[in-house]
Amino acid sequence: MYAAATGEDKEEIACVLSVSVKTVNRYLGDIDKQLREERNEKIRQLWMACYSQQEIADFLDVAQKTVSNIVESSSNFGQLSNAAKTLAAFADDDFMIPLYNVWAFSKKTNTVSHFGNSEQRIVDNLLYLYTESFDIVLDPFAGGGSTVDVCQRRHRHLAYLEEAKGEDREIHAYVHPVEDAEGECRVTIVT
Repeated sequence: MYAAATGEDKEEIACVLSVSVKTVNRYLGDIDKQLREERNEKIRQLWMACYSQQEIADFLDVAQKTVSNIVESSSNFGQLSNAAKTLAAFADDDFMIPLYNVWAFSKKTNTVSHFGNSEQRIVDNLLYLYTESFDIVLDPFAGGGSTVDVCQRRHRHLAYLEEAKGEDREIHAYVHPVEDAEGECRVTIVT
């Protein structure tokens, strides 16, 4: 009832069950924690996708200060889990530092095969050479999503454009003003 967003608040549940609100709080503590973690993860995902803090707050119906606090803690490299730090710093076993040529690969690792699909290892090498954790990467031709996948794995913000597959052939821009933890606009991409 409570986690399913039925509109029942804790006071109503306490009244129906004939128990105190404190007891209901104890009953629902784990659910509250899980809902908070899910909300915080959604905030992090939207922030990494270059949504502004205000857009996130409006979308999730939370205070902008709440979003700001979560973004601030998420943008601190030291706050990342060990696994995330390893990936963001290119310290994982799967990554080999490009010593001579970032373009040479014997076979593709991508399962999607169409004209223009980027090899993920090339994108990985380029991110290693030219970006830091939480930098912004712009992909004007998102296509098969190679850059999207690599940026998510390496903790880079991603702004990308994609052409719609419909008859109108309208270009959809998935870019937003990017704000730092204080809400200051660092980059605005105009499409």
